[in-house]
Amino acid sequence: MSKPASILSTSRRSSYHEANESSPLLLNAQQTPSYDGSTEGSSSLYVARLKRWPSIVALTALCGGIIGVLACGFIVPSYAVSYAQESAVLDLRSVAVDSFTDNGVKVRVKADVVIDAHRVKYWTVRTAGRLGAAIIGSVNVDNLNLNVRLPEYDNALLGTAQVPGMSISIRNGNTNHLDFIADTKPGDLETIRLLANDYMNGAVKNLKVFGEVGMTVHKGLIHFGIDNIRQDFIFKDAPALPPYKVTRLHVGEVSLDNNKVILANASAVIDNPYPFALSVPPLGFKVSLPGCDADSRIPLAVAASSRIDVRPNTAITADVSGFLQSLPADLTKVCPKTNLSPMDAFIGQYLHGQTAVVYITGDQSTVGKGDAPEWLLELLSSVTVPVPVPGHTFDNVIQSFSLSNVNIKLPTGDEDPDKITPLLSATVEAMIKLPKEIDLDFDITRLKVNSDVLYEGSPFGALIIKDWIPASSSRVPNAELLKVKGSVKDAPLDITDYDVFQVVLRKLLFGGGQAINLGINGTADADIVSGLGEFIIHNIPASGNITLGGLPLSDMPMPTLQDIAITESTETSMNLRISLAAQNPTPWEVYVPYSNVLIGTDGVTIGNGTIKDMYIKKGSNKIIVNAAWDPSRYSGKKGVKAGEELLGHYISGHNTSLTLSVHPDSFPAMPELSRALSSLSFTTPMPHIGAKDPNEPPKSFIESATMYLLSSTASFFLLNPLPHDSILINTLDGVAMYNGSPVGTIKSDYPFLIKAGNDGATTSPRLPVDWDAGSVGFEFLRRTLWGELELHAEAQVELKMGRMRMGVYYNGTKGVRAHVRP
Repeated sequence: MSKPASILSTSRRSSYHEANESSPLLLNAQQTPSYDGSTEGSSSLYVARLKRWPSIVALTALCGGIIGVLACGFIVPSYAVSYAQESAVLDLRSVAVDSFTDNGVKVRVKADVVIDAHRVKYWTVRTAGRLGAAIIGSVNVDNLNLNVRLPEYDNALLGTAQVPGMSISIRNGNTNHLDFIADTKPGDLETIRLLANDYMNGAVKNLKVFGEVGMTVHKGLIHFGIDNIRQDFIFKDAPALPPYKVTRLHVGEVSLDNNKVILANASAVIDNPYPFALSVPPLGFKVSLPGCDADSRIPLAVAASSRIDVRPNTAITADVSGFLQSLPADLTKVCPKTNLSPMDAFIGQYLHGQTAVVYITGDQSTVGKGDAPEWLLELLSSVTVPVPVPGHTFDNVIQSFSLSNVNIKLPTGDEDPDKITPLLSATVEAMIKLPKEIDLDFDITRLKVNSDVLYEGSPFGALIIKDWIPASSSRVPNAELLKVKGSVKDAPLDITDYDVFQVVLRKLLFGGGQAINLGINGTADADIVSGLGEFIIHNIPASGNITLGGLPLSDMPMPTLQDIAITESTETSMNLRISLAAQNPTPWEVYVPYSNVLIGTDGVTIGNGTIKDMYIKKGSNKIIVNAAWDPSRYSGKKGVKAGEELLGHYISGHNTSLTLSVHPDSFPAMPELSRALSSLSFTTPMPHIGAKDPNEPPKSFIESATMYLLSSTASFFLLNPLPHDSILINTLDGVAMYNGSPVGTIKSDYPFLIKAGNDGATTSPRLPVDWDAGSVGFEFLRRTLWGELELHAEAQVELKMGRMRMGVYYNGTKGVRAHVRP
């Protein structure tokens, strides 16, 4: 590759012969040549344009130099050249390649030349020129030879032109309409190749050339020759390859000799604001990708262009086709000191919307020699053109993204401190919109993902899948969609913003079951199997939306009490082991190694609950809760009162509930998660006494009673809500009523024991009753002798569970069936 120095550097130009033929031609960074083959036509246009420069110089030298020289040469020869160079005005109408020859190009030139003496700077030169032109009128010019050289490339020969003889009117103000064919030949091909390299590299901004011509002029019988007339030119703001627009592109698979081949066909429209015309014969090219080293190239495919017809100031249409039969091993091999292969780098740039580069080199073996001469084929084969490939933006490429069979594991706290994150397992499904131009059969067999997870545009976590996960893909019939399905196992879900995560969790749990939309934005690696073999693409943009179904907690069946036991107690507290049965109808699963929540009622904290190794799977689940009932510790007297009211309402058959609240130490392994969720709480109903099924009618603490009128006593049939632990009734102060009228009162300080619930109901000893003999209720009771009626009972009871004492107020919600005996 030539050095990217200024074109004005003489030392740099003197070393042009050191460049080798494999040096690439770098494109102007501000242009976007076609990646689908239109560049091939453009490079041919460029070569032809180089050949037209001698024609332009020849024409100007002819009309600006020769005409004035002829006129002034008869009168003041020393002024002839100056007058000629300054007075000629050239209007180039068209320059067309008439045909390619074995040695060069025949160029047809159409132009108008006007002699304008006012353009001549010095009066003496202008006067002598006008006088000579007025006397002579017109002159004849014999065939002339023009050499065009490059002063900034050690005056290297760019090309030569042979211009046919003609008659020229030289009077001031006259217009000459010229139409002739010049035979041009390229100069040193290595110089042309080097110039083309600088041109493609954007180093040629203002190109300097000069033409040298010798001629024979005659008027009538007078002949004389003039040697070494020189005309300098500067081509300002020389454009690089023209912009293009792809109008058609299709990439698909075909069978060739029982092998799969990728075939690409493309059409492009190329701007042509120039008055040039030519017909470019079909040309062949080799397509290469950059290798691991800066100067290495890996051959990838071959391509061929159709015949391209170029018309002046008319857009050019180019058709190109190419095919790829197999992937070179070097293309998919990871480069040293990097984890990317050349294909990874190329496709990664393309998929991220960045401009990648392919290299095009002439290869006439693709289409045969055709009409192209040997010198043109040799030049094209020695030129390597870098073609920028504009990246493809993947906005909205993921049509849908869903997670099913979700399983979340919270950390235990025993992990490496840098690895304390929730782990996600799930089945991932995505619908990917494929470009309509691509029709290839391939399968994605493995995936890696590194993606941010966002809610309403704010990232709150990162999903990192470093190890390959199995995947599969399939085309959706009659749609440009690819369905990809993968299985994630224990992938870290790193929470980066717990404030946003708290909002997400609240909407999931308490959003009434409504789905929420999350975003993902990151990259993925894919292992792809195709007809060309297996290869890995790194850093594929992975962005889109995840739709998560909400958890309808309000509609979910509440846990039912399976077992409860006192494991330890003091005079003011007790520890309970509670076994719950819970149904999970959602597709979500969660594993929590340790959690602790506060237990409260009516806004007062009365204890806490701890769950270890909780695994909630789909369907039926068993949950073990170790609960601490300690109202005094958490809320003092207010807590004791709240706890007694709760227990009194519970044994009375009221609908009671507990509020479970997350606190800053709920998840010790993830203190940030605990703090973020510390305001999270939800209320759950307490299971009814003796109910094993939520649909089973609740039972009462006092199932029935027997009233003894003569002995003024009563006994009660009691159901202990504790299946394993007895309850001691220390004192009882109650009243029985019928339809609101008192029947009698009971006051007893005689302790009696209620046996454990699993041992059956307990019949209390006969307790003394003070009948209210004058009341309507007692009268009705007396009339029901040997029968039964329904009484309402209220009582203040002091009971003892284990070592803990507490007083509760019983106020039954349903009547007590009372048997009346003498």
